Amino acid sequence: MATSAVFAYAWFFDYDVVTTLFVGGWVLVAVVTFAANVRALFWIKLLTREAMVVGTLSVSSTATWQDRALWCFGSALMCVLAGVLFAHLTFFGAAFIFGATGIGYWRRARS
Repeated sequence: MATSAVFAYAWFFDYDVVTTLFVGGWVLVAVVTFAANVRALFWIKLLTREAMVVGTLSVSSTATWQDRALWCFGSALMCVLAGVLFAHLTFFGAAFIFGATGIGYWRRARS
């Protein structure tokens, strides 16, 4: 739903800057998030192997929300640095989306 809203907004205004910033940023966010989710699946698979984990592990919901927030902030920083290096608005759009999502996760962890 959000993806179609971003693409419709960029198509409606038909600005190159808006298209590059939001649509390119959204695509970059989707790619980075997909890679992180695949990594998480491999990590969970590794934890299910016998003798990889001894004992039990429990993580609070606050720690989980803060972990997601810090991951988003790290991704935003990576996108800002790549945007400065390559001088392309797509990276800055992705940094904006990651930063806004990270702030939301951080606020959720604090409540």
